Amino acid sequence: MYKGTEKGLAFPTSISLNNCACHFSPGAGDEEKPRELKEGDVVHIDLGIQVDGYCAQVAHTVQVTASGSLADDKVGHLIVAAHNILHTAVRKLRPGANIYEVTEVIEKAAAHHGVNPVDGVLSHMLKRYIIDGFRCIPQKKEAEHMVHNYDFDLAQVWTLDIVMSTGKGKLKERDERPFIYKVALDSNYNVKLESAKELEKEIDTKYATFPFAIRNLETKKARLGLNEMIKNGAVIPYPVLYERDGEQLAHFKSTILITKKKIEVITGLKPQAGPALAPYTDEVVIAASKLPLILEDKKKKK
Repeated sequence: MYKGTEKGLAFPTSISLNNCACHFSPGAGDEEKPRELKEGDVVHIDLGIQVDGYCAQVAHTVQVTASGSLADDKVGHLIVAAHNILHTAVRKLRPGANIYEVTEVIEKAAAHHGVNPVDGVLSHMLKRYIIDGFRCIPQKKEAEHMVHNYDFDLAQVWTLDIVMSTGKGKLKERDERPFIYKVALDSNYNVKLESAKELEKEIDTKYATFPFAIRNLETKKARLGLNEMIKNGAVIPYPVLYERDGEQLAHFKSTILITKKKIEVITGLKPQAGPALAPYTDEVVIAASKLPLILEDKKKKK
């Protein structure tokens, strides 16, 4: 399939545990002691692929359990609720609706389920070779992350990114070097070191504008070249972010096409079996949950 067409990673696979939200993507030698999964761990998997520059992304959260199902507890409730919020909000990505209508549904659905949207999480409109377009949906309305309010339209592609927390939803960096970077498109810096020149060529050939993980680089002395690019703003890091210890997170992401016929969710998995959720009581969320994914009425047969 797609023989002769450029294809590859659009976002490196990251596997983040428990209160680690995102971007944990180490190589074999990046940790003194590799982390082993144990029962009860909550695992967030995030990745993206591209074909001819057009990308699809997905994130999914699972808990390691002996039965494969979620317990009727705070963590199980969080995971099921986060998945439900995504599949309620996705119904508002339709012509005639706007960005902050989706934000409102996410916030009210989260409040109903007793979970908190994580600060700073943005869902982006996708373009060819661009995974984080300037049109974006905040999952929480906050002064430092206000965006222009656009209407949705046909032939758009979006990722809907939902990250919920049992805590306050305040993420912070720790003393940990980033594993994922991307080229700064607005940088005019000309690299000096030979290792940086070789690395720049590899990035342009293999990843173009898409993010890349250090562990996937093949250039000799790649870290040396990368250090020059980091210091001079030629690449942008994706920091590893954490919620407060003792809290848990759930992360789900789907790629959505808005076509003439329907809102098509092209990535994503069903959640683990878990506790039942209380029906929505807010009228805005109830209305959103009842919206059909089909946009074009089928012609009635005569």
